[in-house]
Amino acid sequence: AGPAATFALARIARLPAGAARDALAARGESRGAQQAHRDAAARSNVLVALTALGRRCPERSASSFVVEGHAPAVRAAAHRWWAATEPGSEARQASVEACLREAHDGRVATACASPELPPLDSEADVYAYGIDGRTVLRHRLVALHLADGTILVARTNASGRLVLGDVPRGPLRLDDPLRTPLEP
Repeated sequence: AGPAATFALARIARLPAGAARDALAARGESRGAQQAHRDAAARSNVLVALTALGRRCPERSASSFVVEGHAPAVRAAAHRWWAATEPGSEARQASVEACLREAHDGRVATACASPELPPLDSEADVYAYGIDGRTVLRHRLVALHLADGTILVARTNASGRLVLGDVPRGPLRLDDPLRTPLEP
């Protein structure tokens, strides 16, 4: 599954208890296999879903994703997932301490310091501009990074705009998904 499908998966996982979320939770552990996907957006979205469901994955542990070499979004999502599934782990605590000392990316440091998923009580209304700050990116593929670690890969509209409701409270980040390197 790619970024769009895994974004939907993460959104369903963040819903209150109900039929869709319960069905996803029942299959949650099989979703861990999707962590093997090398796309950073897809991998981050799956980790957020596992965090929301409080599920482990028998194929890989969170500790394997918090190390350098993974995209900052993936490392941040992995820290949250690790906190949700192994809150008292000594290895996790040592990793958090190292993260707080050494994190060069604000998303990773924030996830280490406060691993709880932020509430879905905000809206995103984003206009996408090119690197020059003036060129509107109309009908362009963009990656919108949300505060909980999910990443929506979508096309902007004719005005260069993306609008999304029920997003997590916190900072947003816009990237070019075609320039994101593949995960190890």
